[in-house]
Amino acid sequence: MTLKLGAYTACLHDRPLAAALDVLGSNGLTSVEVNTGGFIPSPHCHVDLLLSSAQARRDYLDVFASRGLELTGLNCNGNPLNPLPGVGPKHADDLRRTIELAGLLGVRNVVTMSGTPGSDPGARYPSWVVNPWDGVYLDVLDYQWGVAAEFWAGIDDEQLASQEFGRDFARERREADEFNQWADEYEPGGGAVARPAAHARPGA
Repeated sequence: MTLKLGAYTACLHDRPLAAALDVLGSNGLTSVEVNTGGFIPSPHCHVDLLLSSAQARRDYLDVFASRGLELTGLNCNGNPLNPLPGVGPKHADDLRRTIELAGLLGVRNVVTMSGTPGSDPGARYPSWVVNPWDGVYLDVLDYQWGVAAEFWAGIDDEQLASQEFGRDFARERREADEFNQWADEYEPGGGAVARPAAHARPGA
């Protein structure tokens, strides 16, 4: 396997896609990750258009290929478990659309976040337990784990049902041991949620 060096174009969000790619190419990079939703806009990937038009997808990939670059990742960093009605459902929808688009574009890697739910079913805001020094926080973590496991198992099932199975997820995890718990308690149907992000960090 050849190592590919690339960049996430969010750092060049103020430039059109072609200009951003020219910067990457001029620095010797060959791999590109673009944003598709979640916390920040997606100026370098018009998701609606690309989902609806095969020609648009071909033209889009040509913008990369003509510069000797490869689109290797779609980034949808958000909080799909946020209990706020204007945030969590939108980020979850962005993620599902990103997975669908990745399949249509032939991009294997989807970068996202595991998400942070509220502390209990009636919570209005996300709650990140940094240090569960009191037993009540262990109850919170148990509840949050149930929310996260149900959501991500559902994402896996949706991929299988739509035959989009096989995308690799780089999930920036919220807790340092979250992925180990996932591996112990949930076995996806072949690898849809298969690995933690190489750049994962606590609190993401």
